[in-house]
This record gives sequence, C-alpha cells and structure tokens, in this order.
Amino acid sequence: MVFADFHIHTHYSDGSLSPEKILLLLEAHDIGYASLTDHDTVTTPPESPRVKWVPGIELSTASGNSEVHLLGYGFDPLHTRLAQALEEIRRQRRERFQRMIRKALARKIITQEPVFPPEKTQAPGRYHMAQLLQKLGAVSSKREAFARFLGEGGPLYEPVGLLSVTEGLDLLKECGAFVSFAHPQRTKKDELIKKLAGRGLDALEAYYPYHDPHITKYYLNFSRKYHMLSTGGSDFHYGFYGFHLSETSVAPFIDTLYRR
Repeated sequence: MVFADFHIHTHYSDGSLSPEKILLLLEAHDIGYASLTDHDTVTTPPESPRVKWVPGIELSTASGNSEVHLLGYGFDPLHTRLAQALEEIRRQRRERFQRMIRKALARKIITQEPVFPPEKTQAPGRYHMAQLLQKLGAVSSKREAFARFLGEGGPLYEPVGLLSVTEGLDLLKECGAFVSFAHPQRTKKDELIKKLAGRGLDALEAYYPYHDPHITKYYLNFSRKYHMLSTGGSDFHYGFYGFHLSETSVAPFIDTLYRR
C-alpha cells in the first residue's frame, strides 16, 4: 500500500530533521506522496524516484487575536509577492524571538543570552523558545514552557505581525496554490472556515494525528457540505513517525493536485 503525508516540517522551521533525513523516513514508511510544509518558508525537497513531492508551505495568518494556519500546495515558489510577504513574516518572527529573550533575561528566567535559535531555522517561533527554556533548565518540558510562560497572556508571550487570514488566502491563491485549512479541531473556527470556503478555500485537513475517528468524520462531512476536498498530514516535527494515511483516502486531492 502507498501512503501520503502533506504536512511535514524540517529544521528550516520548527522540525528537527533535514529534508534529506525526512526523505529517508518517508521512504522507510512507504510514503509515495508528500509535501514539506515549513512555517512561512518554502523548502526545496530532495529528489527521489519513490516520493512524489508537491511544493508546500504552512502560512501563519491572524484572525482577531488568534493565529490561523493555511497549508498551500502546488504554488509557484518563485512568486515575487509571496517571497516578499514571507521575508517580512520571518523578520517579524526573528524580532519577536529577541523580544522573548529580553523578557526572559529581565525576569531572570534565563541568566545568559543564548546563541539561538539553530542556524538553519528560517522562522523562529514559540516552539524554539520552549526548546531553549527546556535546554537551559528553566522548565522540564516544552509543554510546561507553554503552560507557564509562552501561552497567550503568559509572561514571555509576544505577538507577531502577520497577514490577516483573508490576506493570506488571497496571496496563496494569487500564486496558484491549492489551499487547505490546517488542523481545524485545534483551531476551532468552523464559522471562519465557512466564510473562507466562500472566498476560495479549497480543502480542510480532516486527516490529522490528533483527530479521533469521530472528529475526522465530522470534518470529512464538513468539507463535503461546503464543497471542499479533504487533505491530511502528520504535522511531523520530531520523534516517532507513525502516520499512515492511505493514498486512497485523499485520492480526490491527489488527483486535483498532481494533474493541475
């Protein structure tokens, strides 16, 4: 059986592995269709006769005071306006990271300014700050870092300037992307999804590791009701890889994407 995974992160955003190591992982698990979807960064996948790649990205956008992530597929990676927007988002992320560092130093949560995040990271985020706090012994886990310091309203929380969700959707569509709403159960914005469906949103990420069968069925029905397709991915960052989504489960998406 051939499997698919359309939501994977590398060390260019907040994953732990290089694209080359990701490829080895996918080949070992019979993944035939895949996309690298780094945060606000277009990552070039390595060549492979066994994995059919499609250009991907997870674009961070804002809806009110909340972040909303859009998955873009099959776009022009050299699109000028997209490249400019991504560079601005990454600049905002780097500046936010330094603000979080200064807060942590001022509150003596950490005692020395670190050389961080890792060199290859293009879009540092709260995950990297949590990783740093764990590394320096301020917390015992990344989960604790978010609970104590990095959640919205926490002592180290800092907002980041992002496109609005409609601006992000329009930009991705402008550069030819097929756009899916990432991990809808985590975001819990069904009314927003309905509005975006009327604006050109193509799909929902119904298949997701933390969606139980009931939630998966709910979003499969939701996507059909609002004339969207269903996508799926592991949202893999690090650790054990155990995601097995058969290509037949997302066959309409694959057919649409690879025959465009």
